[in-house]
Amino acid sequence: MSRSPVRSRRAAPGAGVNLSLLFMLAVAPFVFLLLNSGLAHRRELQDDARDRVVQLARAGMDQQGLLLSRAQAVMSLLGRMPDVSGMGPACHPLLSRYAGDDRPLKALFVAAPDGHIACNSAEEQSRMVIGDRVYFQRVMGPDRPPVVISGPLNSRRTGKPMLVVAMPVPGDTADGPPAGMIAADVDLAWLGELAQRAGVAGSVAALIDAASGEVLARSAGAFLGRCAAPAAGGLPRVALQTCDDGVARIYGMAPLALAGHDAVIAVGVPSAAVVADADRMMLLSVAVAVLATLAAFVFFRLLAERTLLLPLRRLTEAARRLGRHDLAARVAVPDASPAELRALGTTFNELAAELHAHQADLAAAREEQARSERLHRILTENATDVIVRLDAARARVYVSPSSREVLGYSPEELLGGDAFALVHPDDLPAVLEVFDALGPANPISGATWRMRHRDGGYIWIEARYRYMPEDGGMIVVLRDVQRRKRAEEQLEEARRRLERLAMSDVLTGLPNRRFFLDAVARRFEAPGEAIGFAVLFIDLDRFKPVNDLHGHAVGDMILAEVARRLQGAVEESALVARLGGDEFAVLLPLADGRAGVAYAGQRIVDALAAPIVVDSVLVEIGASVGISLSPQDGADTAAMLRTADIAMYQAKRGGRGRFCFFERPMEGELKEHAELQREIRHAIAGGEIVPYYQPCIRLADGAIVGMEALARWEHPVLGTLLPLQFVPIAEERGLCRELFGAILSRACADARAWPDDLTLAVNLSPAQLQDPALPAELRSRLADAGFDPRRLELEITETVLAGDSAGARQVLAELRDLGIRVALDDFGTGHASLQHLRELRVDWLKIGPCFAAALLSDPASARFVAAIVGLGQALGIEVVAEGIEDHETMLRLRELGCRYGQGYLFAHPAPADAAWLSAVRPGVSGTGRGLDVSAAA
Repeated sequence: MSRSPVRSRRAAPGAGVNLSLLFMLAVAPFVFLLLNSGLAHRRELQDDARDRVVQLARAGMDQQGLLLSRAQAVMSLLGRMPDVSGMGPACHPLLSRYAGDDRPLKALFVAAPDGHIACNSAEEQSRMVIGDRVYFQRVMGPDRPPVVISGPLNSRRTGKPMLVVAMPVPGDTADGPPAGMIAADVDLAWLGELAQRAGVAGSVAALIDAASGEVLARSAGAFLGRCAAPAAGGLPRVALQTCDDGVARIYGMAPLALAGHDAVIAVGVPSAAVVADADRMMLLSVAVAVLATLAAFVFFRLLAERTLLLPLRRLTEAARRLGRHDLAARVAVPDASPAELRALGTTFNELAAELHAHQADLAAAREEQARSERLHRILTENATDVIVRLDAARARVYVSPSSREVLGYSPEELLGGDAFALVHPDDLPAVLEVFDALGPANPISGATWRMRHRDGGYIWIEARYRYMPEDGGMIVVLRDVQRRKRAEEQLEEARRRLERLAMSDVLTGLPNRRFFLDAVARRFEAPGEAIGFAVLFIDLDRFKPVNDLHGHAVGDMILAEVARRLQGAVEESALVARLGGDEFAVLLPLADGRAGVAYAGQRIVDALAAPIVVDSVLVEIGASVGISLSPQDGADTAAMLRTADIAMYQAKRGGRGRFCFFERPMEGELKEHAELQREIRHAIAGGEIVPYYQPCIRLADGAIVGMEALARWEHPVLGTLLPLQFVPIAEERGLCRELFGAILSRACADARAWPDDLTLAVNLSPAQLQDPALPAELRSRLADAGFDPRRLELEITETVLAGDSAGARQVLAELRDLGIRVALDDFGTGHASLQHLRELRVDWLKIGPCFAAALLSDPASARFVAAIVGLGQALGIEVVAEGIEDHETMLRLRELGCRYGQGYLFAHPAPADAAWLSAVRPGVSGTGRGLDVSAAA
């Protein structure tokens, strides 16, 4: 059964008290009249005293004013006399006429400017010095008043209290300094006479400074510092004051006006003495009235006790027992008691029985509450979070002990402080906004902010708030989330770093493929797309063999240099990105139309055609650039990149090291290229790629000294394909080793039918020279084919000679140990050095076709060929000129000393079954094979 809560009320007065109050109200008018009469008599006595002290003050004013005025007049007269101002022998007699112990002026004296008393009325000569007296300094000072009245002094001559009235003695000139000072001692005994005339014991008379209220002199006792405070218009006419002796007096005051000094005469009588008789009479009257009242009250109270209070007291005692949890308390009301009391007793007994019935429920509830409080205290004191209780004013009234671990402060240090004192200033506005929003409609909230730790730093805190409607305060739970916040910040930084990594290329620092594709997509979505843009797809021409030859470290540095050059070749508005591997792309606005894009494409080609030096390695890479224009070459990102890629392959097929705009017919060629990519592995394995042979001729007599095996793809659909059409594909697919093996095996088989002194030349890629297993592989292949290694000649390009390629030199040395000869192909078009020629010990130098083509028209080419021939002779290396296409070129080469040649003049590359039929017949060399050099023209 639930019970409504009992509200605490202030205890009401008992019945006895109420009856007593009723009695008091009845006698109160009589007591009031008695006291009022006594107080009226008291006020009359006080008024009489006020009038009397004012009259005495005025009488003293008249008496002292007359005395001071007389002293001023006498001194003014004497000061003008030459005997006085001159301070001669006649000064003393003159002063004695006007002052003496039996006269109002007790003494007159004249002081020289240095403070010595020159003459006085008391004695002819005096050695006293008064230069330290304030009144002397004021009279002789620059702002001297006409008259100076000193404060109360003890005379140095008699030791009695007095006032000194002083005036300057006129000097020789009116504006000059005074000749000295004349002064009079005024006896203050008249103040005592004035106090005696007041007729009341303890009366006083005093002389008071009107400006400051300072007591100058008094009738009895020691001199006092101050008695009356001056008012705005001066001291009052009459006032009740308590001076330094602690006695309250009624003072009457009268002004005493002197030239240059205003004073007040005050006469005071003790206020207690004035009303003593009245107070005694009033006290006697009150005592009689009290006794009479008490007698009446006792009779009244005894009567009330028997008839009313005793039954009520019994009922009260029972109620108190019930209040002390004595639920067995009951009240027995006699039948003779009034009906109201009997009803009250019955009701009380019923209430006690009901309380007894609920005792068990209450005890159980209290036990549960105590258990909950113990649990709450244990949780609070051992919680790692800080629990704070705020009052309605947002001051801390409770802080849990965990504040030491979290904030570094003890609970005692935080109690009573402002709840926001430790909040970081930057977070304070947001915190206040959250707190201000809390209320009955929004009782729960939370936030995260920074709080100042005891060490001076700030830590991140996660707070949860709950509004307490009981008192308008709130509960705040603070949790240290510094580690979590730091982890979140680290996670966010890692996320941003990953985003940067996801959108950029680590090696070159350029945007990556994803970023580039997003940028192109945004250009399609941009509202200003009408201006258009171009995508330039860039693929490095000779990067793979260089990377295979010199290693990935050099390759990475080359890619970084390529990225730098690309950025320098285009405008800042262009976006340069690395798509992956050796592929790059540029997003270029069409601000200058197609011509501007062509200019940018040429700048890129030129920038990447220049030699690159990295880590002491000199390489020539070159690049092919494919260009697609929006919107005609693609309606989306994928289409733009695809058409640019098609154009790039077209640039490679056109000779590399160039740029090419996309055109629709290229898509068919790209399809063909894709078909070749898919078919080349099967073509190598199926024998579709075969060697064609071109002879090497001794120019003197046309004798064939060797055959070069050149790869041709005999495609069943496309016909015979040149190396430029499929070798790059083999490089892309990593099939160079398989392609070399197929050509070498087939060529060795064909060469077995040739004379033993006829050499076989096969091209070797730079990447294969980095393979330390190549010598063993060649030894095995040649052994399987039954081919003499001394007849084999491997042609390498100058690329393998760039930089410090120790691995390639080692492989070449092992090949030479097998008896295999080495030819340096396209000599003069790359970057071979004499040092490399000496170290590699090549057997043949093959002059590039470009020199033969310009030999007749360019004298410089002739000089260069002559130099190479001379270099070969000096080093003991045979020289072969490639690309001979006419008789005049051949003759000119013979004149320059070149002994061997190769070119279309002698024979086009042909399969083995056709080489001897169409281009070779027995020659004049006696070997049974050769070309008619004269007929070759």
